[in-house]
Amino acid sequence: YLGENDPFLKGVANMIEEYDKDEVLRLQAQLRRDNEIEIRSMKNYAKKVGREEGLAEGRAEGKAQGLAEGRAEGKAQGIAEGKAQGIAEGEKAKAIEIAKNLLKLGVDIKLISEASGLSVEEIKRL
Repeated sequence: YLGENDPFLKGVANMIEEYDKDEVLRLQAQLRRDNEIEIRSMKNYAKKVGREEGLAEGRAEGKAQGLAEGRAEGKAQGIAEGKAQGIAEGEKAKAIEIAKNLLKLGVDIKLISEASGLSVEEIKRL
Protein backbone atom coordinates (compact mmCIF):
# COMPACT_ATOMS: atom_id res chain seq x y z
CA TYR A 1 0.00 0.00 0.00
CA LEU A 2 1.46 3.33 -1.05
CA GLY A 3 2.17 5.85 1.64
CA GLU A 4 2.17 3.20 4.32
CA ASN A 5 4.97 5.05 5.98
CA ASP A 6 3.52 8.51 5.34
CA PRO A 7 1.71 9.72 8.49
CA PHE A 8 -0.48 12.09 6.48
CA LEU A 9 -1.69 9.40 4.11
CA LYS A 10 -2.21 7.04 7.06
CA GLY A 11 -4.36 9.70 8.72
CA VAL A 12 -6.38 10.21 5.54
CA ALA A 13 -6.82 6.44 5.19
CA ASN A 14 -8.00 6.22 8.83
CA MET A 15 -10.43 9.10 8.28
CA ILE A 16 -11.86 7.39 5.18
CA GLU A 17 -12.14 4.12 7.09
CA GLU A 18 -13.87 5.84 10.03
CA TYR A 19 -16.13 7.73 7.63
CA ASP A 20 -17.03 4.45 5.94
CA LYS A 21 -17.79 2.85 9.35
CA ASP A 22 -19.98 5.80 10.33
CA GLU A 23 -21.72 5.72 6.97
CA VAL A 24 -22.30 1.98 7.28
CA LEU A 25 -23.72 2.44 10.80
CA ARG A 26 -25.93 5.29 9.60
CA LEU A 27 -27.19 3.20 6.68
CA GLN A 28 -27.84 0.22 8.97
CA ALA A 29 -29.82 2.43 11.35
CA GLN A 30 -31.80 3.84 8.44
CA LEU A 31 -32.50 0.33 7.16
CA ARG A 32 -33.72 -0.72 10.62
CA ARG A 33 -36.05 2.30 10.76
CA ASP A 34 -37.30 1.63 7.25
CA ASN A 35 -37.81 -2.03 8.17
CA GLU A 36 -39.79 -1.12 11.29
CA ILE A 37 -41.97 1.26 9.31
CA GLU A 38 -42.56 -1.41 6.65
CA ILE A 39 -43.42 -4.02 9.29
CA ARG A 40 -45.87 -1.63 11.00
CA SER A 41 -47.42 -0.84 7.66
CA MET A 42 -47.78 -4.53 6.82
CA LYS A 43 -49.31 -5.26 10.23
CA ASN A 44 -51.80 -2.42 9.83
CA TYR A 45 -52.71 -3.62 6.35
CA ALA A 46 -53.12 -7.20 7.61
CA LYS A 47 -55.36 -5.97 10.44
CA LYS A 48 -57.45 -3.96 8.00
CA VAL A 49 -57.83 -6.86 5.58
CA GLY A 50 -58.55 -9.27 8.44
CA ARG A 51 -61.16 -6.94 9.89
CA GLU A 52 -62.83 -6.51 6.49
CA GLU A 53 -62.82 -10.26 5.86
CA GLY A 54 -64.20 -10.90 9.35
CA LEU A 55 -66.97 -8.35 8.86
CA ALA A 56 -67.87 -9.80 5.45
CA GLU A 57 -67.90 -13.32 6.86
CA GLY A 58 -69.98 -12.23 9.86
CA ARG A 59 -72.46 -10.43 7.63
CA ALA A 60 -72.77 -13.47 5.34
CA GLU A 61 -73.31 -15.82 8.29
CA GLY A 62 -75.80 -13.43 9.86
CA LYS A 63 -77.70 -13.06 6.60
CA ALA A 64 -77.80 -16.83 6.06
CA GLN A 65 -78.95 -17.42 9.63
CA GLY A 66 -81.55 -14.65 9.38
CA LEU A 67 -82.90 -16.07 6.12
CA ALA A 68 -83.07 -19.57 7.57
CA GLU A 69 -84.85 -18.35 10.70
CA GLY A 70 -87.17 -16.15 8.66
CA ARG A 71 -88.07 -19.01 6.34
CA ALA A 72 -88.68 -21.35 9.26
CA GLU A 73 -90.79 -18.75 11.06
CA GLY A 74 -92.66 -17.90 7.86
CA LYS A 75 -93.31 -21.56 7.15
CA ALA A 76 -94.56 -22.15 10.69
CA GLN A 77 -96.72 -19.02 10.54
CA GLY A 78 -98.02 -20.03 7.11
CA ILE A 79 -98.92 -23.49 8.38
CA ALA A 80 -100.66 -22.03 11.43
CA GLU A 81 -102.58 -19.54 9.29
CA GLY A 82 -103.46 -22.28 6.83
CA LYS A 83 -104.75 -24.51 9.62
CA ALA A 84 -106.77 -21.67 11.11
CA GLN A 85 -108.24 -20.81 7.72
CA GLY A 86 -109.01 -24.48 7.03
CA ILE A 87 -110.71 -24.87 10.40
CA ALA A 88 -112.72 -21.69 9.85
CA GLU A 89 -113.78 -22.82 6.36
CA GLY A 90 -114.66 -26.26 7.70
CA GLU A 91 -116.76 -24.77 10.50
CA LYS A 92 -118.52 -22.49 8.02
CA ALA A 93 -119.22 -25.44 5.68
CA LYS A 94 -120.58 -27.48 8.59
CA ALA A 95 -122.77 -24.55 9.70
CA ILE A 96 -124.13 -24.24 6.15
CA GLU A 97 -124.81 -27.97 5.98
CA ILE A 98 -126.67 -27.90 9.32
CA ALA A 99 -128.60 -24.78 8.27
CA LYS A 100 -129.72 -26.51 5.06
CA ASN A 101 -130.90 -29.53 7.03
CA LEU A 102 -132.79 -27.34 9.51
CA LEU A 103 -134.41 -25.42 6.61
CA LYS A 104 -135.60 -28.75 5.18
CA LEU A 105 -137.10 -29.56 8.58
CA GLY A 106 -138.95 -26.21 8.53
CA VAL A 107 -137.10 -24.55 11.44
CA ASP A 108 -137.46 -20.74 11.65
CA ILE A 109 -134.64 -18.83 9.87
CA LYS A 110 -133.96 -16.59 12.89
CA LEU A 111 -133.55 -19.67 15.10
CA ILE A 112 -131.22 -21.25 12.51
CA SER A 113 -129.20 -18.01 12.41
CA GLU A 114 -128.81 -17.97 16.19
CA ALA A 115 -127.85 -21.64 16.31
CA SER A 116 -125.47 -21.66 13.32
CA GLY A 117 -123.88 -18.22 13.55
CA LEU A 118 -124.84 -17.57 9.90
CA SER A 119 -126.65 -14.36 9.02
CA VAL A 120 -130.31 -14.41 8.00
CA GLU A 121 -129.21 -13.23 4.52
CA GLU A 122 -126.77 -16.13 4.19
CA ILE A 123 -129.46 -18.61 5.19
CA LYS A 124 -131.95 -17.12 2.69
CA ARG A 125 -129.38 -17.63 -0.10
CA LEU A 126 -129.19 -21.34 0.73
